[in-house]
Amino acid sequence: MIVDVSQKTERLRKDSESIIKHQERLQTTAADLLKDVHDKKSAIQYTQDQAKELVHTIKNSQEHIMHAFKQSNTDKYKV
Repeated sequence: MIVDVSQKTERLRKDSESIIKHQERLQTTAADLLKDVHDKKSAIQYTQDQAKELVHTIKNSQEHIMHAFKQSNTDKYKV
């Protein structure tokens, strides 16, 4: 009877250790996933900012071209 209780206690201890290790791995995985999501979000934001900057540059270039054509009285070359 005492041996049986001792064996069950040992088994519970091992199971508890296994559960704790598994939980630690899950926490590490979750932290890695959150970091990955944050990195991807930052990359998307950077790409969006670059796209907005490109659109702004294109609009400025278009305005400069239109102004130059108007100054040279060549409105037939409208962009």
